[in-house]
Amino acid sequence: RRRQEDAILDDARRFVQTCDRADLPDPDAVSDPRLRRLAETIDDLGRLSLRAERRNHYLNRTIEQEVEHRTRKQTLALHREASTDPLTGLGNRRRLEQAIEEIFSDGGRRHDDTVAAVLIDLDHFKQVNDTLGHAVGDECLKFVGELLASSLRDGDVAVRLGGDEFVLLLPTLGEREAAAVARRLAELHRQRVWPHLAVPPPTLSLGVAAVHRAMADAAELLLERADTALYGVKGRGRDAVGTWSQRPRPENQDASRRSA
Repeated sequence: RRRQEDAILDDARRFVQTCDRADLPDPDAVSDPRLRRLAETIDDLGRLSLRAERRNHYLNRTIEQEVEHRTRKQTLALHREASTDPLTGLGNRRRLEQAIEEIFSDGGRRHDDTVAAVLIDLDHFKQVNDTLGHAVGDECLKFVGELLASSLRDGDVAVRLGGDEFVLLLPTLGEREAAAVARRLAELHRQRVWPHLAVPPPTLSLGVAAVHRAMADAAELLLERADTALYGVKGRGRDAVGTWSQRPRPENQDASRRSA
């Protein structure tokens, strides 16, 4: 009996020593049936615990990845919302600033690269709004937005500056190529069905300019020249395309006055 009790105690001692180690206990190393059953139970619990730990680790990692994905997606959506005109879906002034920084950054600058801009005004827009209401005016703006968006190449940027003013930035194009784009836009806009008899259909006035990226103050100069070209179009009666290189010059105006 004494030897039997000692054997049980030795088994219990070995069992306890095994449990203190990181490895799970081996039930086959225990001779007493009661302790073996206990060891088998703890062995099963240990395996279940290890399985649960692995499953929890996988779930936690999956949750972290999902949270990271959704956070990134929401952040991008907020950035897009902050730089998008809600009516037309084009970029807004903030997007224009971003695009100018991207296009004229030192990293992408080459001496032989040109960038063109097309400034666009919707003619007679105030008359449309005042006579037909803002809902019709909004539809006119949306149509221009869709027209510009459908004409973009990769890398081009279309922006609504506000009101009835828009701008296209066209990297790698010169003034002649950009003027061809502008004329195509004007012609497509004229083809729009206009059912309102009370007001003539709105048209587009477009001013075109181009600069080399490496020029000093190239971005500012580009928009100034396009604005000057647009101002010349409006002064000549609207519904046309004007370019910086073909703008009316003061000396030409003086000569015209002398000949008159």
